[in-house]
Amino acid sequence: MTQRRDSKFFVLLVSLCTTLLFSSGFVFLPFSTMRINMSLDEDAKVISLTDANGYHYIMGTFYEKNSSDLQTDIFIRKLNEDFSKQLYEIRYGGTGNEYLVDAAYQDGKLYLCGSTQSVDLPTTDDAIFSQAMGWGDGFIAVFDLEGEVQFSSYIGGDSTDFCSSFCIDGDQMYIVGTTWSEQFPITPDAFQKRLYGNTDAFYMQINLTPPTIEYSTYLGGSGEEFCEAICVYNDEPILFGRTSSRDFFLTQNSYNQSFNGGEWDLFLVSLSSGTPSYSTYLGGSRNDFASTMELSPQGLVYFTGRTYSSNYPITPDAFQLDLKGLSDGFISVFNTQTYSLEFSSFFGGDKTEYPESITFMGNTPIVTGRTFSEHQFPITPNALQKSFAGGWSDGFLFCLSSTDHSLTYSSFLGGNDRDSLDSIIWSGQPNQIVLSGRTMSSEIPTRLISYVLDQTENQMWNGFVMKYWLPIP
Repeated sequence: MTQRRDSKFFVLLVSLCTTLLFSSGFVFLPFSTMRINMSLDEDAKVISLTDANGYHYIMGTFYEKNSSDLQTDIFIRKLNEDFSKQLYEIRYGGTGNEYLVDAAYQDGKLYLCGSTQSVDLPTTDDAIFSQAMGWGDGFIAVFDLEGEVQFSSYIGGDSTDFCSSFCIDGDQMYIVGTTWSEQFPITPDAFQKRLYGNTDAFYMQINLTPPTIEYSTYLGGSGEEFCEAICVYNDEPILFGRTSSRDFFLTQNSYNQSFNGGEWDLFLVSLSSGTPSYSTYLGGSRNDFASTMELSPQGLVYFTGRTYSSNYPITPDAFQLDLKGLSDGFISVFNTQTYSLEFSSFFGGDKTEYPESITFMGNTPIVTGRTFSEHQFPITPNALQKSFAGGWSDGFLFCLSSTDHSLTYSSFLGGNDRDSLDSIIWSGQPNQIVLSGRTMSSEIPTRLISYVLDQTENQMWNGFVMKYWLPIP
């Protein structure tokens, strides 16, 4: 594929200049000890991926520590199987700000999406949109495993747009996001052809060979929508987000036929040939926020978020029946075949939780995020870190039984400042996962890892990746 060459595409063949330390089944690698002097953006995730040969790809949004210009770009670092050597680094972006929101590995390629404010984002010759369209646009990009860009394109209309999540199925890319644009690229057969509110969600299907928009539609009511996640089951995309619209499109078989209250409710929509085959509100009497979603091997939809609603729908078998803090996290399981809520539970303590990622280790669901709760967060006896570390926030992870959704493992993971577990993947080995996240802590409890992080005098986020062994059956 012919590529547009740009100074933002380059590969740094540098070696890792730090030593990995092994403790209690972990491998811990702080990005800040590498040669590239950067700091992670506070609001952007760190994402880790592993290819079929066991190489690791760590990516996120950064700015230079020693620069007065806080412009953000995206980085990708490739590491060998045991994290002992950095093989390359790519930086992707223009003269404005870029934010990485989602990424995936499939069939020898890395797929990324997010948002950009650059008018000179490097795009390939076959880009769907090679120029910035509005005040801010979404983007999608594809890289091979050697760090070469294969495809890069703006996605957007005449105002502000961003891509939130995507799925890959062969040469098809299913993308969701949020748009303020009245001239967003919509196909003639769209279910909703115009912007109804101040912002609407959008759904777009792209054929990547060659890059073509197969289908694109708005989705929203007279209020605002933010679509956060997508998965595909039996060729039907399932969308998850939040809405303030009292007139959001609903199907007759919806779980909730009316808006539940507060400023925000959740929405869950399944599309068949671009038209909603199922659409429902979900939530309580106060604000509810969507975070992420994943499809189980059995075809059940697991989704997480946070809620201020004490009457958010909870099933009797929940491991936490009541709201403990001002807001708590939730995990819910929906059956799109019977249109029923299979399981739903709060999770949280005396303050606030932010779920970030969900994945499956075989049939076992695992959730990560960060918590501000010093007390009452549900922790199991087999936890590696049973208490809040004393900083501003700690990371957390928990596992549920694949049979009855009981809590089989739950632990804090953090140090003396701010910590977040942003991304999780199963390594493919029994009970072993790979975690990545951000920290401002100058120390991690020594029983977790015997390592002192790089200097944090500028109070900037540093990244990390670790292998974590789960003590569950």
